[in-house]
Amino acid sequence: MDEFVRRSDSVTEVRHTVVHQPHATKATIPLVKCPYCVQTFGPWGQTVIEPYGVCERPLHRSLGGTRPRQIVSLFDTINALQGIGIMLAGLAFVTGGAGLRRLCAWVALALFVSASVYVADGAIAWKTKICHLFSMLVVGPGARLAGTAQITFGLCSLLLSVTGLAYLT
Repeated sequence: MDEFVRRSDSVTEVRHTVVHQPHATKATIPLVKCPYCVQTFGPWGQTVIEPYGVCERPLHRSLGGTRPRQIVSLFDTINALQGIGIMLAGLAFVTGGAGLRRLCAWVALALFVSASVYVADGAIAWKTKICHLFSMLVVGPGARLAGTAQITFGLCSLLLSVTGLAYLT
């Protein structure tokens, strides 16, 4: 076990322990970087979705054929799929395939998904004291404050989406 200190581009340093396992199977990925906190860890296990030990964000292997061994954040993947869904809903509305009521339902569902991700990410930021804020890694009490803001924003968005869905039914 090595003590690992990293974050040269930040004033605050993140300290954690990295466990090196020299004998990794072919199915595991030897050493990867967490896309959230940029710490090196490994090897990646056999499962598709795993939480990383330091920042506890759920990570998964990319499903694309070009980079099958890349590790990406599950929250980013959910938000990307939600954005694609909104674009498809808008396209269906513009082409006349869906009415205004159906478009509003799709937007409310997309808002519900996005708000759920914000609440989960804020709760993890509160617990681990590691958060992304405007493309910067925040560590410590500032991360807890940002996590609280994410939870508040997410709960307000959940209330708005539930209100919208209740109105449509």
